[in-house]
Amino acid sequence: MRHHDLVVIGAGSGNAVVDDSFGDLDVAIVEERWFGGTCLNAGCIPSKMLAYTAHVARTAREAGAYDVDAELRAVRWRAARDRIFARLDAERDEGRTGREQQDSVTVYDGRARFTGPRTLRIDREHGAVDVSAAQVVVAAGGRPLVPGPVTDAGLPYETSDTVMRIDAPPRHLAILGGGYIAAELADVFAETGSSVTVVEKEEHLLGPQDETVRTADRRSRRTCCSSPWAASRTATGWTSKRPESPPRTTAE
Repeated sequence: MRHHDLVVIGAGSGNAVVDDSFGDLDVAIVEERWFGGTCLNAGCIPSKMLAYTAHVARTAREAGAYDVDAELRAVRWRAARDRIFARLDAERDEGRTGREQQDSVTVYDGRARFTGPRTLRIDREHGAVDVSAAQVVVAAGGRPLVPGPVTDAGLPYETSDTVMRIDAPPRHLAILGGGYIAAELADVFAETGSSVTVVEKEEHLLGPQDETVRTADRRSRRTCCSSPWAASRTATGWTSKRPESPPRTTAE
């Protein structure tokens, strides 16, 4: 059984733990999915880049309010998606390669589980390997939780890990949950052509956020005619109002 001074489970925030001060230690990083974690690959970075694309589309569509004549002909979703993820995927691969080239770091592709005190089994594609360590850092991050009724229905669905990489915005998108991730994705897809319904069991959207944030959000959606949250709450959730002249979305 190979022994390491330090094993880090997760190459998102966990990867940032290992800096130059660890150069004299035998370090292992275990990652089953992505270097860079959720933030780089399926979270705050690509979502903000898509949100900016949506913001530009909204600005063009509402330019008349500022006495500017502009026309939004189309949102090239696939081109925007490819531009964003080509950049981020390259950064992810560069991060992995950089770690693999360090003499003091061993990268294991697989899923780690404890088999004893400071002892791990790493399940890999070509067979499991057992390792031990003087110290273990668990930085495995989180995963989207898919409700049982969704999986039991047998219908196709996306999660926040996958929806930003789809080929084209759906005609109608239902989002389960009304937190900040739901709000951001709803805004992106409503502005790029989808009709969006947000299903939320709580009385207010953005419930866990500060009261000033929730209040500002409600105020902005009441005053903005093209807000994806402009309609009233229904028995099944909050239903979006599509812009009067929604942009044509292309899959170029």
